[in-house]
Parts: sequence; C-alpha cells; structure tokens
Amino acid sequence: MKYQLHQVALAAATGVGSLMLGACGGDKPAEPTTQTTQTQEAMTDTSADGMKTYRVATLFAFPPFAQDDAKGSAEGFDMDIINHIAETKGFKVTYHMQSWAGI
Repeated sequence: MKYQLHQVALAAATGVGSLMLGACGGDKPAEPTTQTTQTQEAMTDTSADGMKTYRVATLFAFPPFAQDDAKGSAEGFDMDIINHIAETKGFKVTYHMQSWAGI
C-alpha cells in the first residue's frame, strides 16, 4: 500500500513537471512588447565608435561579488563576469551605484 502511494505521488509529480516544461516551449519566440523595447533603449547608449554601452545598476555592498575599490569603481566577481560577456559580445558596460529600491 505504501509502495503504491509512493508510485502515485511520483507519477503525479512527473506529470506536473512535464506540463510545466511543456508550457515553456513553443516554436515561435515571444514578440518584444513596447515596454520591453523602451526599457532596453533606456538602458543602452551607442557611442561614437558604434558600440552599444549598457548601464548596469548594482549595490556595491556584497564583497566579493560586488564592491567599489578605493577609486569608487565597481569591482568583484559579478563585474568580472559582466565585463567578460561584454568583451566577448562586443559591447561596453558602465556601472552605477543604486539602492535596492531603485533597482
């Protein structure tokens, strides 16, 4: 009896998980909304050299992930990852200190 109940629970969990994953799929990507486009435009600038510059807002209070150095520049693990992605994909990044309420 206990074994059968376990099998039913496992089958139900598998079914629910399959439905959730199936709902995420689709052949056609979602179309960007006007709000999404406006937000992306507000977060980027194009410099004279044609490269996009993305503004990243963060709170520099979580060393070693995000902190400011003696000069007030952003540094940390998060910035290293973002800078690597920017370099790889060909865009620039500027960091701005922002409170959680503003993010």
